[in-house]
Amino acid sequence: MHRLDPDRQLPAISTAALIMTRNGLVQRVSRSGTIRVFHNQVFVSNTLYEDYVGLEEVDDGVYDLFFCFYHIGRYELRTNKIQRYCV
Repeated sequence: MHRLDPDRQLPAISTAALIMTRNGLVQRVSRSGTIRVFHNQVFVSNTLYEDYVGLEEVDDGVYDLFFCFYHIGRYELRTNKIQRYCV
């Protein structure tokens, strides 16, 4: 049986590294839960404040939104809205 050392932290999963390998955008979520995409401010989630999310373009002006490796929504530049991803 293995025990975790309380002084040792687990390595952080880097959204930036995952998205940058896909040639996407990486944005930091503000304290108010928003990100800026091409000069537009859009609400993502209060839960993710000060974390990073990634945007990967899937169509012209349409981006999939990721936190780590989780697909959490789809952002449409034309409407400046995020459609939540439901499994």
